[in-house]
Amino acid sequence: MKNFFSDKTIKNFIIIIDSLIPLFISTKSADYFYYPKITAIYILVSCCIFVLFVAYKKGNLKFKTTPELILLLLFETMVMLSTAFSQYKNQAIWGRPLRNEGMMAYISYFAILYLSFICVKDDMSIFQILKFILISGCIISMIGIMQYLGLDIVPKDTIRKDWIYTSYSTLGNPNFLGSYLSAVFPIALFMYLLNIKQLDNKFLFAANVILFSGLVCTKTRSAWLGTIISISFIVMLSVSKIKWNNKRKVASLMVSLVICTFLLNNVHGGILYSRFKSIITDYKTVVSNDEADDNKKLIAGSQRIFIWDRTMNYIFDRP
Repeated sequence: MKNFFSDKTIKNFIIIIDSLIPLFISTKSADYFYYPKITAIYILVSCCIFVLFVAYKKGNLKFKTTPELILLLLFETMVMLSTAFSQYKNQAIWGRPLRNEGMMAYISYFAILYLSFICVKDDMSIFQILKFILISGCIISMIGIMQYLGLDIVPKDTIRKDWIYTSYSTLGNPNFLGSYLSAVFPIALFMYLLNIKQLDNKFLFAANVILFSGLVCTKTRSAWLGTIISISFIVMLSVSKIKWNNKRKVASLMVSLVICTFLLNNVHGGILYSRFKSIITDYKTVVSNDEADDNKKLIAGSQRIFIWDRTMNYIFDRP
């Protein structure tokens, strides 16, 4: 029992949270995707915190921090203050139906980050967790690719019952799937370019192709742009560490990604190219000085400009 209250136990919980929760769906609730996941996170984080404090009391674990964590803690404090002054306390604390992410969700996410920081101490543990994340990500991505091709094996709730050729996988939303893959794919790519010995090279190659294809199938422009920017920064900051000497290895991956993009684009008559092209169209609309385009500016980016415009007004109205 002594060994249970240790950083190893918390690390195992983190592996479950990072790799299994994204795959978790439940048909026991009206919402098969969001509510089951956040409920499972609350339960697992509560278990982690209990183990953490017992381990700390027994002297098996020590608290520590960094300036970055202090900044995040400041953000959490602002979230709690915002919740305290909210007119809609229940929604501020728990979120709303189909968007169950209020103050408690933010606290849980911070707890997961902090627990990972203090309990995952060595490179072997980091690579172990990353391997589980990549395996989980590949499964999620393959489900999304199948949905894009019209082969949906995921149970549909009432919200998604009419969705056809839509990649949402086990995350319940193309945008969420895109955001998830835009975080996981750069990890796989970076590890492949670094020639990480702890993970098999063939596995990393396959993971890159699968994750990239899944990302493309989401048709999520923000995720595409986010991926391009994040990869650019990674390459800029780590160019001296990347193993460019094996040009054939890098070229084979790039060619494979291009072929996958071409094939997936042709499945639905060039829809992926049209989505990417619309990024340029929306950009030109937003930066245009033509007053006649004001209404078009608001609906650009799937009405994101409209949302941001209203949000800024609300911030100044109710800071």
